[in-house]
This record gives sequence, structure tokens and C-alpha cells, in this order.
Amino acid sequence: PATSHEAALLDGGGYAWNGGGDGLVLREFRFPIALVGTADSDALRVAAARGGALVAVRAAMHARVSSTQCLERSECLPVGGLSVWGLLPGAAGGAHAASASRARPLVWLA
Repeated sequence: PATSHEAALLDGGGYAWNGGGDGLVLREFRFPIALVGTADSDALRVAAARGGALVAVRAAMHARVSSTQCLERSECLPVGGLSVWGLLPGAAGGAHAASASRARPLVWLA
């Protein structure tokens, strides 16, 4: 996935991205957030079709406890179901490409 620096260098195409933004990008979240570019999107689509793992996310957990104990004590969070995905303009290519008349890029959130 692209870094936030790489994403910041993309041309916004005249679209007012988060015009009323309040610095949300500077906040820390307790779940993984991934930005998927065009090349990564295609690779993830191929991996999904094969039924393979799409990404590996590492989360902190104290070494003295098991994952079950960590979750029971609310000291760590499960990764599944807590991730946020965003696609850049053009990342939904191939058979799922947006029509040319669409005014905004497609964004998938899970």
C-alpha cells in the first residue's frame, strides 16, 4: 500500500478532498488503515480470486500473555473486522472500472 506521502503527491483532479478537514490524518487509531493504489489493487484482486491471504497486519501484544488473554483484558484488539480500506482514483480498474461519467473516484470501506 502507498504511504501517506505518496498519496499526497497525487493530482486531486480538481476535486475538493476533505475541504473541511480537521487534521484527522494526524490522529492515532487502534485499528489498521490501508491505502491501496492501482497496482496493489490489481494484485489484491488476483490474490482474492485464488482465495489467498490479501495482507498481513501485525498488532502489538505483550509477550507474557496469549492472544486469548490479551483480548480478554482489552490490552489489544483483534485485526479482523476492524480494518479500513481506501482505493485511489483508478484503483478499481479491470472488470470493475467506474464509468467515465462518474464524478468521484470509487472508495471501498470495510
